[in-house]
Amino acid sequence: KNTEDPSCPCLKNMTHRATLKSSNGTCLNAQISPDSSGLQSTYCYPLSYGTMCAEHDHNLEPFCDATSSQFFCNEPFCYVDQSKCLLSNESVSTKSSYFPNLFYSYTTCGATENSWKHSQSIKQLDGATLRIGVPALEYPDHYRLDSNGNPIFWDPDISTGTGSLKGIFIDYVNRIALNGNFGVEYLPISRGDKADSYWTVCASDVRRGLLDMCAGNFWETTERLSDSQFTTGIINEAYYIMVPVEYRKETVPEIVFKIFTPFTGHLWLTIALVTISVGIISEVLGPSKECEKRKKGKKNVAITVMESIYAAFMEVVNTRDVSEGKSLAQKPLSVTWSFFILVIISAYTANLAAYLAQEGELYPIKTIVDCNGKNCMMCFEGVPSLRAQVTNAYPNLRINSSYSDTYDVLKHLREGKCDAALVSKYRWNLNAKYWGDCDLTFIGSLVFQFKVGFPVSDSFARSMSHLIRRMNNANGFDIILKKYLPALTCVAHVDVDVTESAPSVEPLGVFTMIGPLIFLGMGICVGLIMKFTQFTHERKLKNVARSFGRGSNPADAELLRQVFENPEKVKLLFAQHELRKIHL
Repeated sequence: KNTEDPSCPCLKNMTHRATLKSSNGTCLNAQISPDSSGLQSTYCYPLSYGTMCAEHDHNLEPFCDATSSQFFCNEPFCYVDQSKCLLSNESVSTKSSYFPNLFYSYTTCGATENSWKHSQSIKQLDGATLRIGVPALEYPDHYRLDSNGNPIFWDPDISTGTGSLKGIFIDYVNRIALNGNFGVEYLPISRGDKADSYWTVCASDVRRGLLDMCAGNFWETTERLSDSQFTTGIINEAYYIMVPVEYRKETVPEIVFKIFTPFTGHLWLTIALVTISVGIISEVLGPSKECEKRKKGKKNVAITVMESIYAAFMEVVNTRDVSEGKSLAQKPLSVTWSFFILVIISAYTANLAAYLAQEGELYPIKTIVDCNGKNCMMCFEGVPSLRAQVTNAYPNLRINSSYSDTYDVLKHLREGKCDAALVSKYRWNLNAKYWGDCDLTFIGSLVFQFKVGFPVSDSFARSMSHLIRRMNNANGFDIILKKYLPALTCVAHVDVDVTESAPSVEPLGVFTMIGPLIFLGMGICVGLIMKFTQFTHERKLKNVARSFGRGSNPADAELLRQVFENPEKVKLLFAQHELRKIHL
């Protein structure tokens, strides 16, 4: 697009009225600093330079001659009226470094000035050699190899070992140097009053002009920021709670009786009593002819009741249709009893599945607040900045920060001398020797994090921050980090939401079954009412039969007995005219 935005118009021929021109008036005198020295030179630019939207820098020295490949050389721009562009929501203008009285805009011409800004940012680094301080040898951030070709894990003297410096942050700086076209010289730090922290000493050396920048895992602490500027952030080093993974071994009796764990003992007893009661009540509600037969002997009654209880128990484990052969009074009981059985079996199955799915892992400490409340011992490496964060946030927390290495912290955590530990996930992922037998795990959400950047001199702060942002946008650090990460064999993080919000599996008690029990009781009541109505009706029938049967012959008396035992036979007797003398 070479058409300007009307809300931010180009100045056109008015552009260079107040701009210095050459003595003969044939070109514009552009004052430009072409390198990191800061010294300016005069370049002759055409009079049409910046008057309209066009690729004005194309084939112009010092940045866009025929050998240049910089992207901004082919980007359109023009000089604009800043007062008008300030009212625009879409176009922006920037003060020119070539012509101090003018403002330029790429956006009004449909382009961006990112490429131009990039070229200006790295200009001060172009061809320079930066003195980069390395606080110590520490694998895998910055290290050398020993005589056997193995990495040196720690040494305060960076000249120890053989070959060139290696490591995550060394590779990162080398990649930035390649992108910015500058060289690096890795130097040791001085030994000052702050020798307890080599990293802080390095930042102090930058302030004193002994170094241009430091390379390594530098936290932005208050003390270091007072010594030096920092580049834009590279990563955030995150600290989480780490606890032992405890497994509770089940005993043989626990395994055997695990099938009973979904319900409490009280609920099992309630189910047994309800089942027995349903068996007995079912017999009470049964057909009248059977009741008459039970009157013949106590033995038959006991046997029949046991058979009914057995049938009720069988219905608990078998939901088949058992309504066939039941009386009208028994059917409300059957319906509610079937519903009760369905609820019991569903609840048992669901809770049993939950119990069987439990892995048996126990996490006595889930958060740092939890640790503080339980008066547990929290251990971590004795880094002053981390200690200050912990004590400020949790002044009552019992801590042990006397460790010089994370490995010793984890050793004491495994030995039970610490209840929990604060550990950097960045360090954990990089050091397989920390993992042990996968008996430790991070738990919960982020506790603390520290912004990591490089202490840098004022002269190179803007350029280095620009290059680091470009590296971050391209995931440059993550790409380098992957080369140093060992194959992760331990899944070492438990989500705090799972451990805190997911309820533990509890046995179901009697109270949880109140609803089904009430529904079952309603069925029993309906059945008893129907049975009482039936009993009252049969009682009336018996009295009528007896009153009309007095004085009848033996044959009629026998017929009355049959009617009493089976009232349904009345219709048949009427049809056969066998009740000639009895009128019902």
